[in-house]
Amino acid sequence: MGAAVADARSKGVLKTYRASPLHPWQYIAAQIIDRTLTLLSIIILVLLLGRVVYGQSLGGNPAAFVGVILLGTATMLALGFVLLASFKSVESVGGAGFILFGLSFVVMGGMIPLDELPFILPTIARHLPFYPLSQAVITVWMGFPADEIWRHLAIICGWLVGFVLIATRWFRWEI
Repeated sequence: MGAAVADARSKGVLKTYRASPLHPWQYIAAQIIDRTLTLLSIIILVLLLGRVVYGQSLGGNPAAFVGVILLGTATMLALGFVLLASFKSVESVGGAGFILFGLSFVVMGGMIPLDELPFILPTIARHLPFYPLSQAVITVWMGFPADEIWRHLAIICGWLVGFVLIATRWFRWEI
């Protein structure tokens, strides 16, 4: 999403919003809510299709699964706005997003188990938004006991608030 908004900014579309009473935080919040609600409809459709067509269901609570996915989506969208605020061109936003996407697989334990990462990296990775999000999704998907899910959700919420505050502070309507 950061690249799409960067493209709109480079074409001067966002410049017109600057003349309106719309504040950057309202624009950012509206974009995050819009895309999160769009994803909600897709998630519900996929879960229904999985149930009706394939006879599959979640091992855990579907509402908790949807809630965790939506929280994670909002957090990643807010991160996209931080990238948008940090870089000027569409290409640089896209490149930074691609690098972060790749690194997220490493720090969430998707490519290398966290305990095999060197030095202090496992501790750092556990406090970035990617690892707690993956653990929360696995917990609600599989129906595991939710002992640590609240800690994971608190970390994700903290990153969401931080990303929104940073993005709002650094946001530019035009290049």
